[in-house]
Amino acid sequence: MSGSEHAGAATPHPDVVAAGAVLWRPRAGTDGAPGGPGGAELEIALVHRPRYDDWSLPKGKLHHGENLLAAAVREVGEETGFASALGARLGETHYHVPQGEKVVHYWSGRAGAGSFEPNSEVDELRWVNPHSADELLTYEHDHEVLDRFRKLGPPPRMVLLVRHAKAGDRYEWTGDDDLRPLTRKGH
Repeated sequence: MSGSEHAGAATPHPDVVAAGAVLWRPRAGTDGAPGGPGGAELEIALVHRPRYDDWSLPKGKLHHGENLLAAAVREVGEETGFASALGARLGETHYHVPQGEKVVHYWSGRAGAGSFEPNSEVDELRWVNPHSADELLTYEHDHEVLDRFRKLGPPPRMVLLVRHAKAGDRYEWTGDDDLRPLTRKGH
């Protein structure tokens, strides 16, 4: 670990808040089934940042007014070029940076469409087996997040629940409530 990023105790009000993900995809030629502890049939994305000459999980700072999930999806997309569907929460890391105490919130994220383009922030992306990632990762806190991902693995299938889609007035509807039509806002 460098002096600019080291593990530390949690602070109630961090100076810097960031979000990211362990971005994963099925390994080429597989169906992406977990295949044992740690997801042997998976690859995860690691990014190289030339500014720090380090290998890390994709992450970044929140924009003003942005929520954690939106920031994680945006930052992963900016750093890797891939869309992501976030899954399980993998916790957070805390460490000190020159601006003060930093907290990074992480999720598991399945990679969607996209392609990597080097830029000033990230000059290289590598898709690696989750067990091989330890050889590249620079910071201990990234190893801890990766350990949490390996213990959980990818979900066997994704289920999306939608709630509170705005429907028409229940008192004006005489049919089965499950069939009450959605309003324009509900759609």
